[in-house]
Amino acid sequence: MPGDIILFAGKTVMNKVQRLVTGSKYDHVALLTRDQKGRLQVLEATGGDGVSRCYWSEFSEKGWNEDYQRIVHRHLHCERNAENMARLYDFIDVLLYQQYIYCRKQ
Repeated sequence: MPGDIILFAGKTVMNKVQRLVTGSKYDHVALLTRDQKGRLQVLEATGGDGVSRCYWSEFSEKGWNEDYQRIVHRHLHCERNAENMARLYDFIDVLLYQQYIYCRKQ
């Protein structure tokens, strides 16, 4: 459902180091959305592309799921009324194609 998240645990050494340093089981997260035709999309921020989206069908067709040892879906428990969904998509419109900025705790 739009607004749900997907958690990823990558296979690379850097992914494993990131999980070790953060104490997390996961090293990447994405937001699920749907386009106007109802097609499932993945919205994510990466160091190279910034905030981008792709269709779930493209994600699986290109085998990107093979880059991860674990992919977990988490359902967001919230009211998905017209107002909240409009806010979500407004938020996405602001973020889309913005460069990823890493901020560490000071």
